[in-house]
Amino acid sequence: GVLRDNLDTFQDKKIYQGSLKIRSLSFLENDISMQGLDDIHIGGIGSKAYIFDYLLEGRLLYSNEHNLGYLTSISGSLLGLDWYFNHSETDTKKKKDILDDRIFFTREEQAIEAFNAIANTRRTTSASVSKSLGNLMLRMRATKNKYSDTDNYAYGPEVRWDIMRDFRNTLSTNATYTKTNDGDQYYLGISYNRRLSNSIERPNHQLSVNTTTQQNGGSTQNQVRTAYEYNDRDVANKGIRILTQNEINNRKEKKSETIINNELRFDYANDYIDTYSFINSNNSSDTNNTSYGINAGSSFIVDKSLIPKVAYPFKDDAALVVVIESDNSNEIIDVLVNGGVKTSVKAGKRTIIGLSPYETYRVSIKPKENNEFVLYDSSERTFTLFPGNIVLESWKISKMFVAIGRLFDKDGKPIEWKRIMGTASYTTTEEDGFFQAELSGDEKLYIEDKNGNCYIQLPPIEDAKFAVDVGDVVCK
Repeated sequence: GVLRDNLDTFQDKKIYQGSLKIRSLSFLENDISMQGLDDIHIGGIGSKAYIFDYLLEGRLLYSNEHNLGYLTSISGSLLGLDWYFNHSETDTKKKKDILDDRIFFTREEQAIEAFNAIANTRRTTSASVSKSLGNLMLRMRATKNKYSDTDNYAYGPEVRWDIMRDFRNTLSTNATYTKTNDGDQYYLGISYNRRLSNSIERPNHQLSVNTTTQQNGGSTQNQVRTAYEYNDRDVANKGIRILTQNEINNRKEKKSETIINNELRFDYANDYIDTYSFINSNNSSDTNNTSYGINAGSSFIVDKSLIPKVAYPFKDDAALVVVIESDNSNEIIDVLVNGGVKTSVKAGKRTIIGLSPYETYRVSIKPKENNEFVLYDSSERTFTLFPGNIVLESWKISKMFVAIGRLFDKDGKPIEWKRIMGTASYTTTEEDGFFQAELSGDEKLYIEDKNGNCYIQLPPIEDAKFAVDVGDVVCK
């Protein structure tokens, strides 16, 4: 790819990134990666393991400028608390900055830090512990960072409280206090969201207002964000989403400055592609900037036949491939994951659903609209996914019809009160040989007899509706 920003830091320089993940065991994932910018190349190897409800991760980095770095982390639950610990360290044998030291504010500029991540001696240790009590979440966090010859630290509590949460309204507040070697920092945020739609059916309309105030040393920053969202995406994130938002930032230090940001975003996804486009304007007392862009992504999966199949992009580490086997039905089938409809697929087709690892899923299917009379496999499948898993599950569905007729033996006598074998449901002939049977057209029908079975051959049936009169049929 090619990266460029307004500061011309990259100057249209070409970059590359690549990685390979290998799941050697159900609980262990290894990876190797490589990224580069001009004459700077950074390679890495890492492992991630999930053992006894604890997630452990380790990574080693090395560059062609002789920069060496490593990272370790562990997280899990203990004594009713959720906790996390991380330690990373880098060392430079050859003192050379990969890029100039800068302070970056935009998402594009943050990408530069990936190539300056191990350019200087630095050591970072961070830890947190949290506890949820109903609508209240308490967290304590601490970080110590050593960069070159400078030590920095930060620690303090965080509180989040969902004051009100119902079908249409959500009101929550978040407060943090952070003690640093540069002074105390305070943060207070209040968020209110109101669902404008009365129904849970799509599309959804939502209005949200967020206000925050933050104090850091001698500066104070106040922010108000208002947003409206139109969302016609389903639970698989397929469909249309439109977001428009306005953000006002007021920062007071030596002088007061107000920045106004407006953004319009449009998202669209179907079975094969996920796209989003945006236009953004940023205005202050001395600058006016406008940016716009479009992004698109897709995924493909390779099955045992080595044929790649384009599929809806899944961003998680595991996936479920659902196959609906059918030769005669055009019914739309809902795929249910843990009791909720995740996506829909046409009979005779397949679809791919991205799912998170380390979770157990219950999956089943059901006809969406019942436009046809169908017989389908209603069994529920249960499985647990791990990183790298792609599970394939198939269900069968057949278009059914009711065959109405009269059954005779080879001598022309009605066959009365005999069970017809091979049907999906229990079926018998009645008086004078009349019968009605639920069929798909592929069954082998016969009647058991002590003198030998006789077989029923129905006349050819094309485009069967709910009921078909097959007339007189001879069992031979």
